[in-house]
Amino acid sequence: MKLTLTSVERVQQTSKKTGKPYTSLRIKAQEYGDKLISGFGRKDNDSWAVGQVVEGTVEEKGQYLNLIPSQGAGKADPADMTFIKETLNEIAFKVGIINNRTEKIAEKVGVTAPKTKVEYPTEEEKEIPF
Repeated sequence: MKLTLTSVERVQQTSKKTGKPYTSLRIKAQEYGDKLISGFGRKDNDSWAVGQVVEGTVEEKGQYLNLIPSQGAGKADPADMTFIKETLNEIAFKVGIINNRTEKIAEKVGVTAPKTKVEYPTEEEKEIPF
């Protein structure tokens, strides 16, 4: 649905459950009059400003109106995916180093180190399905 923004407010908050920060997005749209529509700040709505006509889905929950993320919102962009793959490779490398050191220490003190096998993905599994 098309929404003509008449008010846009972003508020940095901290989750009482997890303690993690997030951005609360509060908008008003011409199509809903003076009713406040609440949602989360995301990459797909971080440039929204008063006067813009944007695409959004609004869901009524009792007396509240909630902004539902558009289809495909929150998908990782390719730059993020590259970073994730590089980080996962780095972690796997460091796990290998830790396992090697554990085996050497175990040999020196005369115990058998627990064998841990790192399962590397096959070629088909390497692509993360985001």
